[in-house]
Amino acid sequence: MSRLCFSHVSSHFAKYVRGGMIACVAALTLTLARAACGAPPHQPSQLTPPQIQKILQFLQTTDPSVYHEALTLRRSNPAKFVRLVSAAAPNFRRLENLQKSDPQLFSLTIKDLSLTHQSFNLADRLRQPGLTWQQTKHLRMRLLNIVSEQFGVRQQIRKLELDHLMQKINELKAQYARRQQNQSKIIARRVAALIGKPPSVNW
Repeated sequence: MSRLCFSHVSSHFAKYVRGGMIACVAALTLTLARAACGAPPHQPSQLTPPQIQKILQFLQTTDPSVYHEALTLRRSNPAKFVRLVSAAAPNFRRLENLQKSDPQLFSLTIKDLSLTHQSFNLADRLRQPGLTWQQTKHLRMRLLNIVSEQFGVRQQIRKLELDHLMQKINELKAQYARRQQNQSKIIARRVAALIGKPPSVNW
């Protein structure tokens, strides 16, 4: 990943920046790639040493390859390392929350992140001059397999997100039906609340 160029990275990920965990993965990977190729990251407030250590521990567990790259960057360029981790922190927090709330979606998301990282590395190697025909063929086949696997992973992620959305829709439909059925009681209760004490905005 050390030879990645930001122009290649941004073109790959512009189409993925939208809602859902795939967007989180894209944003996190884009942040890592920006720092790796020297592009200036966004400038969030920097993290404290304990916060940085927590993120590194999370990385060590979820993506060892990126963890080792982060350690290398920490030794070679401490200032860039801090900027990198600070810029990626919000996405790490989302992944950490996801790990607690939905382990299955978290596992797929981490797999997606790992495959993204591998595809970047292979694509970067394919752009290097001097490759033989056999080397190019081998790398392209590996890249094809990685991208095919990632497509399957991303379809699973979208299916899970769709299932969650459908569950939420069904819950809202049931809530709507209950409120419609109890309309008179809800309105009477709201009027009483408005008269008797400072009203609440939730009713």
